[in-house]
Amino acid sequence: MLLETPSWRRKLVLFDIDFTLTVGPIVQKNAFCEAIKRVFNIDINMEIISFIGKTDQLILIELLQKNGVEDKIIRLKLGFCMETLAQIFQENIKNGEIMRGPARRHRRGFTLIEIIIVFTLIGILVGLGLPQYKTSLKRAREAVLKEDLFTLRKLIDQYLSDKGKYPASLQTLVEEGYLRKIPVDPITNSAETWVEIRENPPYDEMLPGHQFGIVDVQSFRPVRVR
Repeated sequence: MLLETPSWRRKLVLFDIDFTLTVGPIVQKNAFCEAIKRVFNIDINMEIISFIGKTDQLILIELLQKNGVEDKIIRLKLGFCMETLAQIFQENIKNGEIMRGPARRHRRGFTLIEIIIVFTLIGILVGLGLPQYKTSLKRAREAVLKEDLFTLRKLIDQYLSDKGKYPASLQTLVEEGYLRKIPVDPITNSAETWVEIRENPPYDEMLPGHQFGIVDVQSFRPVRVR
């Protein structure tokens, strides 16, 4: 059995358990070929053995044995071959030639297909959420409108109870102190679009020159809120 040599053991201990050699850049396999070429002066075929889960020492031994190198020669030159391999790896690292396959993939940009998929998903989410947002916004406005109409109608009735007649307009409620200011219609976002519903007495009860007051108020848009 071949023993590890301490002189190179402290310099390089590599494993291929992460598949960098089998699926990574070709420069890693070339490093093995170059190291064996320099030390043993032979050309080898890296595809004749499996590299998964093996140390670099074991990979070198199996490659040399498969190529007919005697064990005593392997034992004699293995330490120097490992030092040469470490030197080649260090040279490749300095030159930026060695990079793990997954790390290289992580550094790439997004493809057009990926960008299209992302924007498609965003469009779907917006399409699902927008109707709910509009519905919630509409319900909130109608809730405010309902509260405003309740207040205005209550003040109209209060004015009738106090004065014995309906107010001439919403502005009358402000002038008489029943209302601080006319509220903004949440449907139209304006305080000037309220529809004032006036009295409509029978013809025989109409008085010449009499200004009929308002008995009700509605939003300008046809939203029925009672």
